[in-house]
Amino acid sequence: MSGLADRIDAAAFTLGMSLTDLHLWRPFQRALADPAKAQAALLKRILRDNADSAFGRRCGFSRIAGMAEYRKAVPAATYADLEPLIREQAETGAPALTVAPPIFYARTSGTVGAAKLAPITKAGMRALIDAQRLFACAQYRHTETFAGRILAISGSAVEDRTARGIPIGAATGAIHAAMPRPVRRRYVLPPALFAVADYDLRNYLLALMALAAPDLSCMATANPSTLLRLHGLIETKWDALLDDLQSGRVAGLDRLENGRAIMDRLEADPGRARALRRMGAGGAPRWAELWPGLRTIATWTGGSCGYALGALKAHLPDGIRVAEMGYQASECRGTVNIDPRRNACVPALSGTVFEFVERGARDAGGGDFLSLDELAEGREYYVYVTTLDGLYRYDMNDILRVDGRYGATPTLAFVQKGRGVTSITGEKLSEAQALAAVQATAAARGLGAPFFLLLADEQAAGYRLLIELDAAAQASGLADAVDRALMERNIEYASKRRSGRLHALDAVALRPGAAAAYRRHRVARGQRDAQFKVLHLQYARELDFDFSTHDTKGR
Repeated sequence: MSGLADRIDAAAFTLGMSLTDLHLWRPFQRALADPAKAQAALLKRILRDNADSAFGRRCGFSRIAGMAEYRKAVPAATYADLEPLIREQAETGAPALTVAPPIFYARTSGTVGAAKLAPITKAGMRALIDAQRLFACAQYRHTETFAGRILAISGSAVEDRTARGIPIGAATGAIHAAMPRPVRRRYVLPPALFAVADYDLRNYLLALMALAAPDLSCMATANPSTLLRLHGLIETKWDALLDDLQSGRVAGLDRLENGRAIMDRLEADPGRARALRRMGAGGAPRWAELWPGLRTIATWTGGSCGYALGALKAHLPDGIRVAEMGYQASECRGTVNIDPRRNACVPALSGTVFEFVERGARDAGGGDFLSLDELAEGREYYVYVTTLDGLYRYDMNDILRVDGRYGATPTLAFVQKGRGVTSITGEKLSEAQALAAVQATAAARGLGAPFFLLLADEQAAGYRLLIELDAAAQASGLADAVDRALMERNIEYASKRRSGRLHALDAVALRPGAAAAYRRHRVARGQRDAQFKVLHLQYARELDFDFSTHDTKGR
């Protein structure tokens, strides 16, 4: 765009941000000034609106006055507790959890194989969009994020539908598509790209469109490993990318169901291709040369994403701002980065009711439930949420740290998944899935039930299987077999493996006696021998036993 059209677009964007400031930013600031009051009002609204749902009638929502009574009437719940009602509402439309019907289901990995469906009502979708607009407003106020165009990478808005025709997909895709038009006009990537099933083609097209946009000012994606993959693809496919940029054609694109929508956004640009060839005479140039106006990377910085971010920073221009995207999950929007200059992420308290249990207390089997105004700075907590969408006192099994304050409200940072679940790039692998995959593979090979640990290695961006075997030769092909079994049981693990965000699983054969040595070590550290339990799925960084003396070096 240029000339008059460019000025109209800029004026519409500025007006949109002014309206967001008036109608969203200022009310949100008032809520942050008194989080207890804001949370009480939201809980009252949720109970009132869903009193006539099956769950609301069962728990007496109409008789509950305040958080204390709510905690007495409604037990803390996992997905397994709520799943029958979620499925009933999805299949029949009956008001099982909410009176208002879900208009969308966000799909994520389940704990034993079947995908979880997180319901999103119209009110819930509005809250998600508002939270994203608040983040955009914060960037507009404090950064140069919107000085140019945006490489916003999300999931597919519609991957499937329920039997009643309700869309199932990635909430990020739905939010991406629902952003105001002046914001969407700054996006480089069309929504149709995220629906391309061929990961290699999708990533290639992403890299091509990124190279075609010299005026990028921001890259936004949940996991920094996505941008690492972009860097690697540009390096390895440099010549092919420039050939396609020059011609405006990509082999196979015309055969895709949604290929036309993508082709409409691809234009031959011989001038840009020639400029890039001059820059990269000795190979792919640095990002500062590719995108001289790049000012912001919006991504996750906490938990395991910190490792990928550390590797990515080697390729970023000097002085670039990394804006924390905030704590988000399929089930809810947890926080909003209200000040990207210091990455102050406050609870999204206008759309989610929060409760917390101190980490050490819960790990020890106890702990009291706390509200936002009762949290202590520097402490870590498990988080429970009540949403507009029918998740009541829902255990996220996520650990958050209070890392500061924004006025009267604590700021929160994601630490990691809780016990029994690991996540390197968002796969949320459960111990039940690890057990099922290894046991099925071992049984198929006649290995009985060997001792094993599956370690999430964030620095290696993959999993490592330590398994006790009678002979090292039994490990041959085991890694590939377990890898396939995990992909069958966890859709997110499969997605991340196919896209390259997770590397192939590695297997290390342990000599007989390794399990006994590990048990002695844990008992010596204070675990009761009579109550000894193996946590089969762990983070590699948390393993406190050296298995190297028991390693047969079999792979």
